[in-house]
Amino acid sequence: MSTPELALNHVHPFAVREVIRLLAPQAIKEPLIRIGSIGDGGYLIPTTRLNVSDVFSPGVADVCDFEWRFAELGAKCHLCDLSVDSPPRSHPLFYFTKKFLGPFTTHSHLSLEEWISMSPKGDGDWILQMDIEGAEYSTLLPCPDALLRRFSIVVVEFHAFNEVFSPTSFPLISMAISKLSRNFTPIHAHANNAAPHFLVGDINFPTCFEMTFARRDVIEQTGKYAELPHDLDIVTGK
Repeated sequence: MSTPELALNHVHPFAVREVIRLLAPQAIKEPLIRIGSIGDGGYLIPTTRLNVSDVFSPGVADVCDFEWRFAELGAKCHLCDLSVDSPPRSHPLFYFTKKFLGPFTTHSHLSLEEWISMSPKGDGDWILQMDIEGAEYSTLLPCPDALLRRFSIVVVEFHAFNEVFSPTSFPLISMAISKLSRNFTPIHAHANNAAPHFLVGDINFPTCFEMTFARRDVIEQTGKYAELPHDLDIVTGK
């Protein structure tokens, strides 16, 4: 797959660099564990954050291994996706809503705040795992900070990141990532193996990548950057 050269005549590279700096994964003292499948649907989180009461996981499609693992551990798992009629596997602790997630509630969409408010929840920490094909930026932005802080871990797949250089997309992308950075620290990143990359000078960036964020009060940082790829990452083309 060819790697297109990206023109830098729209958004100043220094502004983009600041957004990328907020995404630099930090090393933590807690080891990471892979939850879910070996390929798509598997994510790395700290081993100390498995004891949660609820998992909110918008974007189901045909994979729910991550949610299944947490349901087996006793967590309520809330799933939503308009594109399917049900998750590919059933579990007594699965709560499925046939809607897309978005910035506000309509006949076909739910806002993150509305979805959480209507869901039966436990009293413990929550995890958010979001793979919603580009709607992640507009979905995260209107969610109140106080509500986001209920999550100890946020896992997001960022899509179309090359749009960070677009003057129309940069404000949305940068504000969504800045919002997360107020209370969360990035601790892991993994480029989507099937997505193309783009060049900024001699630096190769993925257009789509998964990131794990941890609320700052639930981790202990080492003061160093995380080493990538992690031993538990599945990387093609090695």
